[in-house]
Amino acid sequence: MRSLKFVLLSLILLSAGSFANVEINGIWKHTQKPAWLEIIFKSGVGFISVKRHDDNVKAAGLNVIKDIKPETNQQTQWLGQMYSAAEDGYVGVRLILINSSTIAVFESNDVKKSNEILRITKE
Repeated sequence: MRSLKFVLLSLILLSAGSFANVEINGIWKHTQKPAWLEIIFKSGVGFISVKRHDDNVKAAGLNVIKDIKPETNQQTQWLGQMYSAAEDGYVGVRLILINSSTIAVFESNDVKKSNEILRITKE
């Protein structure tokens, strides 16, 4: 029985660590719009810009989220600043890697009190 518990615990830890040191750089597809976003990290700080937007060609190159930094003690979460037209400025957001090909973005740093505002999938 003890060895079974050890095996189960090991499997849980291995699967939880499967996203460890994950890199989210690259092209991601907006799940609700014909838009592709590019995530780039330089010197540990990232940003997300519009790579292509079929409904709004002029949006290409616009910075959507800036100052993305890894969340302390959360290997699959990042904090950043997303532009909000309603606020006429940047607001705090949390990016969460749901699985190896999906990122959800929440409108505040407290996920329990906020709504998901963006979901992107890896292309």
